[in-house]
Amino acid sequence: MDNAQNGGKARRFTQYGFERADWTHLASALRNHSLNNQIATATRSPHGTKYVVKCSLRSPDHRNPCAMSIWMVETGQNIPRFVTAY
Repeated sequence: MDNAQNGGKARRFTQYGFERADWTHLASALRNHSLNNQIATATRSPHGTKYVVKCSLRSPDHRNPCAMSIWMVETGQNIPRFVTAY
């Protein structure tokens, strides 16, 4: 969560109670985010299909902000891979 190139994403997640020391909590929340919210867009390319999932991310402080998570299912695969979130 300390990457200088993350554009402030880490700071945003810590504002909602996620902690660097407990990164697995954020990882779990992001997995659940993809299961509990609608797919906003799905875009196909030669590399696979990119999915954008929007809104309520269950957070430790219970404010549950609207977030976006990006997932990719590569061509020939069927398991989504996490790309980023903000």
